[in-house]
Amino acid sequence: MPKQAWAEPTRELRSLFPDVEGLRLRSAKRGNGKVVYQVLFNADGKSKALQLDATTPTQAYEAAKVVLAERTTGKVTSGRIPPAGLLRRTEIAARQSILDEGLRQETTAAKIRTLEAAVGWFTERGLGLTANTLLDCIRATDRTKRERRSRITACRLLAKEAGIPLEVPSGLGYINPGAKRREIQGIDEKLLYRELGKLDNIPDWARYIFRVVACTGCRANAVFSMEIPRGPITPGPGSIMRYVDSKRTTDRIVHCDATSSLLLGEENAWNVWRLWEVPEEIEALQHRGRYPTDEELFEANRLTAYAQQKLRRAYPEAPRWLEFMTYRYLRHLTIKRLFALPGMDEYKVSQLVSTSVQQLQKTYGQLYKATAVSTVHDALPWKIPSSKEDAEAAIRDALK
Repeated sequence: MPKQAWAEPTRELRSLFPDVEGLRLRSAKRGNGKVVYQVLFNADGKSKALQLDATTPTQAYEAAKVVLAERTTGKVTSGRIPPAGLLRRTEIAARQSILDEGLRQETTAAKIRTLEAAVGWFTERGLGLTANTLLDCIRATDRTKRERRSRITACRLLAKEAGIPLEVPSGLGYINPGAKRREIQGIDEKLLYRELGKLDNIPDWARYIFRVVACTGCRANAVFSMEIPRGPITPGPGSIMRYVDSKRTTDRIVHCDATSSLLLGEENAWNVWRLWEVPEEIEALQHRGRYPTDEELFEANRLTAYAQQKLRRAYPEAPRWLEFMTYRYLRHLTIKRLFALPGMDEYKVSQLVSTSVQQLQKTYGQLYKATAVSTVHDALPWKIPSSKEDAEAAIRDALK
């Protein structure tokens, strides 16, 4: 290849790597007629030449970018990094590695989407796979979002399949921003439950999911594994309904308990709404006592999402209560209601809503403390005159 033909690629490389002295590309023919490509530059006062694993000038240019991106002051990493097709071949190998893990369908799909996003980052910038570019790919995400955590996993997988040693500094790790404090405010709960008692514009099965979540505080797809009693429930052991939470997948099945704590007047809402009568659409997807299959989980999640969609479409006028009629908000209201019950503590609440005590403390710490203060404040006046400040002081003393 004539020297002048390398002028433009060399100029581009010098603009990309202005700190590299004596930088240029060249090609030469060996005795057997094979053409080899090299990138030349100065390091430590000496001229260096690295042979590139390339068969065309375009591949040589891309390979040079990969090699130079890994270069550190005074030291050059080994060359011979195949640029053409490396990213694609590595993506295919990484994708197969994910499939070989045998994870649930939705988990596998999520990991593959993350892998594709990482590969897309490299493709958009025309970069090859190196330790430095992989770290840059990680830096391109927000540390306080879960995308950072999944991006790190994807880049580690790419590095493994490409044979690139990759150490992710702790300073690049995901930072958990902590759960947001839940302010259970914004609408009259009685109004919300009154509307929940109607919802005549959506199918029975969709209305059923919303009502079960409102009564028990379970996650929406728990409805499909819940052991529903055959008739009205009564206080005590008879009101406990077991289910398998698909979010808590472990080597052994984790059974969760739920109970209906929502009262409408003097009656339990479960009985008022006759929730022991399970719609056929829900019954058809029931998987009691075991984790759902990938197909069952997909259908359950699809149906719960469709119920939310049905609700939005059924009320195009968008009444004020509609924005609060969500599974998440109904679950929050249940947790608030449980904390207010006599004898209820964080551990008991965590068991009834299938979450950890730590998560409750982070998410509902203020709510729990406020309930405790209120309880102490109500109790103290029977013994001594007190104020809310006295109650708070009493709790602080008790915790010391």
